[in-house]
Amino acid sequence: MNALRAFSAVAEAGSYTVAAERLNVTQAAVSQQVKSLERHLGVALVARRGRSIGCCQTNSNQSLFTPKCRNLC
Repeated sequence: MNALRAFSAVAEAGSYTVAAERLNVTQAAVSQQVKSLERHLGVALVARRGRSIGCCQTNSNQSLFTPKCRNLC
């Protein structure tokens, strides 16, 4: 699975579990791919809030998600 594909699925679904179901992989695999992408880019992409997620903001308070994925914000 591609890390960008996993991140996109999470952003669109608003959930690691739903993203995993859509990608036909485990939730742990999706989470690992997103964390790998975050490490590679050196920036948090997903704000983890207990059992929910949201989008992270840049210093200028702009969403890091593409317009298609901003439904999380």
